[in-house]
Amino acid sequence: MLLAVLGGVILAAAGVGPRPRLILLVCLIAAYVPIAGAGPSIQRAGVMGVAGLLAALAGRPADRAYLPMLAAVVTLLLNPYSAGEVGWQLSFAAVLGIALWAAPIRDLLRPQFERRIGRRLARPLAEGAGLTLAATLVTAPLMAHYFESVSLASLPANLLVLPLVPPVMWLGMIAGLLGQLPIIPVGWIGALEGPLLDLIGLIANGLGGFDWALAGVRLSTPGVIVAYIALAAGISLALRSAGRRQGLGPPRSLRAPLQALVAATGALLLLHIAGPGGRGAEPGPPTRTLQITALDIGQGDSILLRAPETEPVLIDTGPPGGGVGEALRERGIGRLGSLFLTHEQLDHSGALGDVLAASEVERAFLSAPAPESEPALAAADVPVRHLAAGDAVRLGPLRIDVLWPPPGAAPTPGGDLNLTSFVLAARYRGWSVLLAGDAEQEITGLDPGPLDVLKLAHHGSLDAGLPALLARSAPRLALIGVGAENTYGHPTPETLTELTTAGVCVLRTDLGGDSWAELGPDGIRAGDERGVAACAAPR
Repeated sequence: MLLAVLGGVILAAAGVGPRPRLILLVCLIAAYVPIAGAGPSIQRAGVMGVAGLLAALAGRPADRAYLPMLAAVVTLLLNPYSAGEVGWQLSFAAVLGIALWAAPIRDLLRPQFERRIGRRLARPLAEGAGLTLAATLVTAPLMAHYFESVSLASLPANLLVLPLVPPVMWLGMIAGLLGQLPIIPVGWIGALEGPLLDLIGLIANGLGGFDWALAGVRLSTPGVIVAYIALAAGISLALRSAGRRQGLGPPRSLRAPLQALVAATGALLLLHIAGPGGRGAEPGPPTRTLQITALDIGQGDSILLRAPETEPVLIDTGPPGGGVGEALRERGIGRLGSLFLTHEQLDHSGALGDVLAASEVERAFLSAPAPESEPALAAADVPVRHLAAGDAVRLGPLRIDVLWPPPGAAPTPGGDLNLTSFVLAARYRGWSVLLAGDAEQEITGLDPGPLDVLKLAHHGSLDAGLPALLARSAPRLALIGVGAENTYGHPTPETLTELTTAGVCVLRTDLGGDSWAELGPDGIRAGDERGVAACAAPR
């Protein structure tokens, strides 16, 4: 909507007529969707925007009532598994809530605002409050279902930043358009936009820091259905009662809102149930689970982590020519939120160029100076941060703790780079995963506590400290990234014997290809390209 307003004003000022203006706006939206990342919610907005403009071109504005349904069909045709993504469900739920209740809430609030702040400011504030209230209320049950919490700070935060969002969006869009022309400087636009972004961040962090900002609420699937029915009835009754008191005319019928919300809720839940849990050997985009995949990239390591409301995380890239770029493309991963390089050896960081070519990387973490990797990351404008034991990276519900190397550790010239390899612990809603790079337990002597999944160090090499780790941490599943042809004897017979004796289920990329584990409310599911492993039973 903001893009269409900006484009419409500029085109009108340039003297473009109404019909050519609408056609150009359709083209502008079509170009904007891939630039903005083409996620499910962006696709939904793009389809609705284009369809709304086409309805205006055809002189049939009433057809806009079908826009959410059209957007759902198109996004599912593009990716049938989008329905299992939290962003897709939240986006459509918010749109339905806005369509049903934003206008009635606005009409109720406007008289109250006019008495206090005047008519000129009352209208946009009431409009924004209606949109925010409707979207917040309708997405709350899904938030409670997936994230077991509901934000109480989001509503006041959204209302406070409401006047800041349009100028931020417009300035960013103008800078993006003018930036394509090398003769036009755009630094001054960033100087204008920066303080606005800082203020939005200040408001979000300030309100999010209060103890009351997040309420713990957990809803099961039947609970979500009950919550939506109660929500539909409660909001409709409240609007009827408030409307009568203010004399706003005949109340709106309860039948249409109830039918729409119940149907939408049922569709979302059915699609969620039929979504990522049952397609092929490897699970799809996460809902309420943490997914760990040891990619089959030959003799090396590359581990992919995916969790709700968190961009994918890649730990190591594997060797050159191992196929990690193709693996990311096959999964539709065009953006990595975090890239961890455990240490700079070819079997762990040799395919960095392939990763940078296949996906946009938001940030990278290193355990030690990396004279080959850091220039490549800098050339791709990827921020780099060095971490050591005691550091932690929080990614939504996922937390990654650095257990090794110690602060100040650095490889000596000609020394063993494995000694400064990352050892990471991924923790998610009570689940624990130890991701050992090439630093064996006999060197680190770590005590990470109880584990659910262990990614073995150094491709399953001989490790004198492994028996003690298995005895203390009792992992249920072990993943080994190893090539089908290697001259190192990985994994060693001694290591396999120790795992078997401890009753640990073992998945190896040399035998089963991509090997995965899924940790969530239903326990542990695991498998590889051959199918689901029977040795990883529910919790």
